[in-house]
Amino acid sequence: MDDDVVFDEAPSFELQLSPDQAEAFDAILAWHRSGSAPFFTLGGYAGSGKSTLVKQIVRAVGSHVRVCAYTGKAAHVLRSKGVEGAQTIHSLIYAPETHCKLCDALLSRDEGFCARYPGCKKAGTSTTFELVPAIDAEMIIVDEASMVDGEIHRDLLAYGIPVLYVGDHGQLEPVNNENNPRIMVDPDVRLEQIHRQAENSPILRFAHHVRQHRLPETMGPEARVLYTSVAPKDAHEYDVVLVGKNETRVAMNGKIRRSLGFSGDLPQEGERIVCLRNCRDYAIFNGMLATVLKVHDHDTVEVPEIDVVDDDGKVRKGMKFAPEQFGSRKRLDHVSRKRALFDFGYALTVHKSQGSAWKRVLVLEWIHPETSAARWRYTAATRASEHLTYAMRDPRGQR
Repeated sequence: MDDDVVFDEAPSFELQLSPDQAEAFDAILAWHRSGSAPFFTLGGYAGSGKSTLVKQIVRAVGSHVRVCAYTGKAAHVLRSKGVEGAQTIHSLIYAPETHCKLCDALLSRDEGFCARYPGCKKAGTSTTFELVPAIDAEMIIVDEASMVDGEIHRDLLAYGIPVLYVGDHGQLEPVNNENNPRIMVDPDVRLEQIHRQAENSPILRFAHHVRQHRLPETMGPEARVLYTSVAPKDAHEYDVVLVGKNETRVAMNGKIRRSLGFSGDLPQEGERIVCLRNCRDYAIFNGMLATVLKVHDHDTVEVPEIDVVDDDGKVRKGMKFAPEQFGSRKRLDHVSRKRALFDFGYALTVHKSQGSAWKRVLVLEWIHPETSAARWRYTAATRASEHLTYAMRDPRGQR
């Protein structure tokens, strides 16, 4: 009988870092070891190797690193690039708590109803999402960090765990308001060398071309410029349409709904919607995209409710919502925060699209005079992963 053959143990694999990645890597580890600041920021252009660096940091720090992103799509992209265990921020730091509507008793997962008082069972239950008491981690890494608002920023830092924020400092700056900490405006370290593999992508070539304050140019069938003054008739065939004005967003949502055979003021089963405001009671967040499962109108419930499944596959049922928000150009902030604010999600402003990506993207250019054209175009282009159509008026004045 032949002797058993024992294979040599595979050598440990180390990711090859470029000079600017290595410099950023050393700076991040030095910050983590020093404990000198609660958070640190890493900025990197598309194709500069942020995901590679994140994987190397996870290996260096060890298993007690939690990686998360603002949206389910961004977390999925991280996992597809080999960042195992990447999840949404909300699933990391918030957990559901179910209470009796009558006596407010906290119920366990196994309890379908409260039996403390005779009327409790009839009263039913309500679920809110509260901060988890603790996180077992030495570091939290947050991708697409420019989307993080002030409330989530405070909640993350409340655990006393070092937070590494990662984002693209070439994108549009967040809207300047008191609830936005503007985390990625001036990153502590930056990755700006575009790797050769990324340069082979027509979409990324287009993105970096416009980032350098150049006019959009076709880079091939995957990234093309369409000169037109009207929206293309096949707009409904794209995964998303990105626009500059809320007026255009509302008009495009109506046009696409009609093309897809939908009508009425409220969404129907199978329609795409977008969340416009954080609501911890339902664990939904500004910019979250979802598909409608059912709408419960006034005929079945006192206050309209909606059931959805988000892009991370999580189902949320019985959310009270404001029907008047659908088709409105402005967010209705006067509505109670106990109600979710949704609108149709076929067309989004470029600002609202940050943190997400789609295979096929149509961009209808309109840039506010006070907005950086280079940042706007770059942000819009980097939302596409496979096909980009960039529609704009001919700068030479021709159709």
